[in-house]
Amino acid sequence: MRNPVKAAKHYRQRAQEAHSLAEGVTHADAREMLMQIAGEYEQWALAAEAEAREISRRVLRNSIHAVS
Repeated sequence: MRNPVKAAKHYRQRAQEAHSLAEGVTHADAREMLMQIAGEYEQWALAAEAEAREISRRVLRNSIHAVS
């Protein structure tokens, strides 16, 4: 099972890399493609963060039920 917190961090780093590359590109189509890639990485980061929150909620619920 992958670690969604690490995955989110990885995706955010890749998004930043794509943004940085886009800043240095003068060709409009290439720059737009890099910005789209960065946006996709951001979406993956958001999804991984949501997954991490859900896992945390599940663990908390299970812990509460185990104590009850």
